Amino acid sequence: RGHAAGGRRKPFFKIGALVTLLVFTFSWTPPWSLSQPVGDKASVAASMWYGVFHVGFALMETVVTLPVDGLGGDLTYNSVERNRIFFHRGVWVMLGIMVGVLLPAFLPSTCTGTSGDEVEGCPSYKEVVVTHDGCTTFPILAAVFSVITAAGLWNLGRTVQERDPRTLAEAQHMPVVPSLVQVSMNRPFQIILAADIVEAIAQNTPFVVMPFVTRYVVLPPGSEARCGEDVMIADPDTLFGMFGVVYFLGNFAAMPLWRCVMSRFGKRRAFILRNVAVCVSTLVLIGPLLQEGAVVTCCVFAFFWGMGNGGGDWMLRTIVADVVDYDEFLTGTRREAQYFMGIEFLPKFVEIPSEAVPLLLMAWCGYERNVAQNEAVVWILRLFFSLIPAAVIALGTCMLFYFPMKTSEQHAALLEGIQLHRQGQPAKDPYYGGQIEAAKLPTDNAAHIELLSHFYGSELKLVVDSGFEALRRSVLTRLLVAGCVAAPVGALLLAMGMPALLDGEDASVAPLGSFLLGVTILVVWFEGVRYLKLGELRSKQESGEIKMSVLEESLTYWSRFTYAAKHGD
Repeated sequence: RGHAAGGRRKPFFKIGALVTLLVFTFSWTPPWSLSQPVGDKASVAASMWYGVFHVGFALMETVVTLPVDGLGGDLTYNSVERNRIFFHRGVWVMLGIMVGVLLPAFLPSTCTGTSGDEVEGCPSYKEVVVTHDGCTTFPILAAVFSVITAAGLWNLGRTVQERDPRTLAEAQHMPVVPSLVQVSMNRPFQIILAADIVEAIAQNTPFVVMPFVTRYVVLPPGSEARCGEDVMIADPDTLFGMFGVVYFLGNFAAMPLWRCVMSRFGKRRAFILRNVAVCVSTLVLIGPLLQEGAVVTCCVFAFFWGMGNGGGDWMLRTIVADVVDYDEFLTGTRREAQYFMGIEFLPKFVEIPSEAVPLLLMAWCGYERNVAQNEAVVWILRLFFSLIPAAVIALGTCMLFYFPMKTSEQHAALLEGIQLHRQGQPAKDPYYGGQIEAAKLPTDNAAHIELLSHFYGSELKLVVDSGFEALRRSVLTRLLVAGCVAAPVGALLLAMGMPALLDGEDASVAPLGSFLLGVTILVVWFEGVRYLKLGELRSKQESGEIKMSVLEESLTYWSRFTYAAKHGD
């Protein structure tokens, strides 16, 4: 919605460059006085310092990432060029992740030797405690990386040209809630977002339980796998590091392969094949977990697991860029930020409970640190590392078969339709069929279109058929459920879980409470704005400023979003 003369995204690049440099550097440089332990416990003040600045960094990452992704989709309408743009973005992102994972291993460190604590059942093995000199090396690295990031963003804002915002339709600057309403009615986006959210629920859980899997399933305390004379790797932390490195190497190595698959079979088929590969490679991870000491097998399977996951992020983004084109076909506007926000924010949001649930189940089944676990805990680790993620990913893959954007010819027809709409002519919907008129709003309610855009077509139809009271009750019910039921439950869970979280325990219900409170805040904000706008709409209708016939006429405009669902061929 920016109006800057040089481009609507460039101010975000320049502001983000400066603020990101500050918050990321400060997050790794807490004052020495805050880092001193209190009694026998670590300092909470240092954690709070890091937490505040890390939240600031996450916010600035969003401020920067959304415009960057939006610019990537807006640079060209050519599908092949988009693939190339997001592929190179994915390559550099993966390189950055690998540097972040591997570089600490080469930092100067201080080894304190063995802790002297014998692992239960294994007298010959003593854990080694290695601590990095983070007081010097991590702040320096943070500052260096921040400068590199800031320089890249500033250069991007200085050199890259984007379309003049003054040439965009005025509807481009529609407020957030109406934009989200229209975005959520884009049927292809509904499918791709639902599949992404479903996969996010469980796709991250293997990484959550991986440290426990290496320590208590592959190399359990007291086992021959950890204490035997011929053991190649006896340290579960070393195995965990190897597992991560091999995974990222496989991920990186497979990216060119997935680009070739996309060029050969098209975006939809390639993305489905990639999801099938993720499902299968996740499922077979159960194999090395059924026997102790399968170190080599774990690393081999981790490489293929990484290959299956390779390319998923950039493939999703180039598909979403095509979905934005379909939105332009339907509405005459481009809203890249709203669409990329959806695939960035919502899946990450639902990852919170999926990360907390495995740890809670482990605690309820009798998990204890640094001892051999009972069979129930071991099976929870196996399930959440392999079987459950594979099943959920399979569900998300099934959803993708309903995704309508199948061929490059369809996208070419879509671009032709956009050109026809710009000339005021109707065009055929290449995905669902039917003639779609150019997105010209009815002249009688043009002055009230922003107000009407806060509501879905089905809701306006409900007003026409049953009156304002029916819609008011529907919106108010969601508000009351969120504010009076979900919010207290979330606050209770957060309060109950905070002591365990602050004490450093592995399991806490606090993340579930924070997730529920976050959902509540979003629902109250979204429905609250719409409730106020409904009152305004009702007042204008009762005063005669907006006639009921205007609401009926606006349904013709909204029908372009529901045509495919009812009349697709």
